[in-house]
Amino acid sequence: VQTCALPICYYFETGRELVKSDGIFLGQSAAAAIHAAAVIAKRAEAKGKTIVAICADNAFKYLSTNIYK
Repeated sequence: VQTCALPICYYFETGRELVKSDGIFLGQSAAAAIHAAAVIAKRAEAKGKTIVAICADNAFKYLSTNIYK
């Protein structure tokens, strides 16, 4: 298990990008998990490994927050 701490604006941007590019509508925590997985996957020690992010969330309750404004 690895962690990745970055400012929340990165997670918001990841959520917005996923909606535009793939139609994947995620909440803040799920977008953060996807972003962290992408950051970890780019590390040299991750080469050839499978990186997994579990997203058991949708974003309907977040429509009024900054993630989708």
